[in-house]
Amino acid sequence: MPYQNPTLFGMVYASRLHREIDKSLGFDEQLRRKTLPALDLQDRDHARALLEWLNKWGCRITKDSFPKISRKLGRWFGEWQPRLPHTGRGLVSLEDRDLAALIEAYDKLLAIDDFGPTSASKALFAVCPDAAIPWDAAIQANFASPGRAPESYRLMLVRSKHEGELLIADAARCGVAEPQDIPREVGRPDHTLVQLLDEYHWITITRGHEIPSREVVQQWAKWVGP
Repeated sequence: MPYQNPTLFGMVYASRLHREIDKSLGFDEQLRRKTLPALDLQDRDHARALLEWLNKWGCRITKDSFPKISRKLGRWFGEWQPRLPHTGRGLVSLEDRDLAALIEAYDKLLAIDDFGPTSASKALFAVCPDAAIPWDAAIQANFASPGRAPESYRLMLVRSKHEGELLIADAARCGVAEPQDIPREVGRPDHTLVQLLDEYHWITITRGHEIPSREVVQQWAKWVGP
């Protein structure tokens, strides 16, 4: 079935599936706890925690290269963290200058040893979770031309920004008037819109789950007992 843009129902369905799968993973929470109060890649322990987190998501960064990569991440963080959209500036509110900063920061991450499109996008997301959308190879192939070029990531950001706008509009149709209330309605009150979209992409594209149609849901409803 062709990819469907997220609706509030689709997001709730995908997020519930993701929660069931993520019970045995919890990688994002592990990273958050190791880098409290905030991720700082100039801290070697934080950089190592990030690299371990990336490997748990299948990025295959060799541990022998951790010290060298950590130093490079520290330099990258010192240069780019001040330029990235500030905390709380969400994906759908990004302006052209914000997109340009994210794309260039992503491009610089690609220059780091052992980093490819997936690890660069996930590292950028870890630093800027309100605005930077992560992806893996399957999502990249679905949304943009495969490859390392930052242009592909720009397409991903623009596409995801549009998806966020569509989700907000559909949530308003369903009576959720404030965008900041969407995560709570979905059952993920601690999530950003970017995290919700990432879960949706991962469930529907990477894992290949299909969002049920209205007809299927109506049929299910007939089977619900008293």
